[in-house]
Amino acid sequence: MLRAKEFELELVLQTLEKMYGFDLHSYTHSSVLRRLENYISMKGLEHISSLIPELIHQKIPVQHLIDYITIQHSELFRDVDFFKALRDEVLPYISSYPEVKIWLAGCANGEEVYSLCILLDEAGLLKKSVIYATDLSVSALNKAKTGILDADINSSDIRRYNESGGTKSLSEYFIKAYGHYKIKDTLLQNVVFEQHNLVQDGPFISAQLVLCRNVMIYFNKELKQRVVHLLKSSLAPHGYLGLGSEESLRYLDEENVFKQLGANVSLYKKNII
Repeated sequence: MLRAKEFELELVLQTLEKMYGFDLHSYTHSSVLRRLENYISMKGLEHISSLIPELIHQKIPVQHLIDYITIQHSELFRDVDFFKALRDEVLPYISSYPEVKIWLAGCANGEEVYSLCILLDEAGLLKKSVIYATDLSVSALNKAKTGILDADINSSDIRRYNESGGTKSLSEYFIKAYGHYKIKDTLLQNVVFEQHNLVQDGPFISAQLVLCRNVMIYFNKELKQRVVHLLKSSLAPHGYLGLGSEESLRYLDEENVFKQLGANVSLYKKNII
């Protein structure tokens, strides 16, 4: 049965690549297979291969399927230790630049962008910063651009903000709009939202800080290696790279190029020019 599922999976991956240009072959197959099985159950289909005619004849939106496979999820100040290290160790260093460029790769629905903008504002750096927020998903980018949170600010959001070193009331950065909390427009003025595919596209900019968090956990080692090389190439000399709490540079070729700032946080400084 597993062999049949692997064959069906390959057919679906080929369809996505050849018809729509989405190459997911380097994502971990177990993760993609699990998401596809959930998707066909949700759609009332019997087999994974049943997706092929649906995709060919555009009976399901291909972007919706891609979004489902790649999982668009985040939250405000996710991983307190990471944001505290950003605040205490990284922002004071990059504040010496006349202009600060930041690339946030895999911005999902926007919560991490909003958290970063709040952090920069409190450090007095927002006005001289340009944040490039990118994602594979156009729908995620469109959602992120609105500045609207999926749910109201709750006690967990406030706790994470405070524990990361927040200096104000978190709700001060948001207004009520359309029945939801929306980040104030002034905080997003220097954010550029663009589509970028980490799997297929090249280096994006030369930045002092690159964040790519909770994205590579779905990649196999070969793709992780390729993406980390791309991220390194997008960093200015002695720039900083931030990954997710379950991600690291261990056993990758680029490991010796970076120095980890602390054992408990996936934040690295590029060592060489």
